Amino acid sequence: MIFRLNLIADLLWPPICMSCGCIIPIDYSRDMALCDKCSAKFSVELQSLCPKCGKQHVKCRCRPHNLSGNVSGCIHVSRYTPWESVTNNLILRAKDNNYKYLYELMANESAKAVKKRVPDYRHAVITYMPREKSKIRKSGVDQSKNVAKLFAKKLSLDFVKAIRRIHAKEQKGLSSKERLENAFSAYRLNKKAIPSVAGKTVIVYDDVLTTGATMSAGVDILFRAGAARVFVLAFAMRYNDRMKPTGDVDVDISDYDASDEFE
Repeated sequence: MIFRLNLIADLLWPPICMSCGCIIPIDYSRDMALCDKCSAKFSVELQSLCPKCGKQHVKCRCRPHNLSGNVSGCIHVSRYTPWESVTNNLILRAKDNNYKYLYELMANESAKAVKKRVPDYRHAVITYMPREKSKIRKSGVDQSKNVAKLFAKKLSLDFVKAIRRIHAKEQKGLSSKERLENAFSAYRLNKKAIPSVAGKTVIVYDDVLTTGATMSAGVDILFRAGAARVFVLAFAMRYNDRMKPTGDVDVDISDYDASDEFE
């Protein structure tokens, strides 16, 4: 019944590529967030190398300079570039679009990264950095929540709303120091989540890592809630010259397969 409803919806409103905007032929055997051309470009972006350490993104252990040194790992799926890219387009579309195939793609890639980089991930819990309420009201979506909730389901992990956001200034346009101060004033612990977080490995998700200020605020909150370990995960990271290696737990990811899929 659900399949039929989805098919009817797709026939009435054909899926479009979330990067270039072209109409995608209905084919449930493949991902329908990207057309073939953009899908090929995205695969190249996933396989590209970190400009600092020279490793593939899923293997890169560099971290933004403002990110807390207490994290057990800093993970990202792709790179947010100064030029137009499929990765950039996916992130921008996700901020204002509740398109199911888009979130499926982002969740699948995030889940694959977790499997490869978080030791004993099956006992972890998933949370996220919440979006500003005014933006949620305007767009109707909290993209990080949607992706985190979906990849938690794909990995059969608990999803917890451990962090809440209060009013704060936009991070955009602030200096590195101002970003850090602003981020720590913008987030608070959801006390109801403490029993779900205490003593656990927690993976906190956000769509983009820039200076690491926002994630540091989240990491601090989770440790104060009693988390045993915290891994940060972003769909993309913006590289800069002040990035440094992270104290990642050593995990064998030599068998990484970009074609790995989730049901």
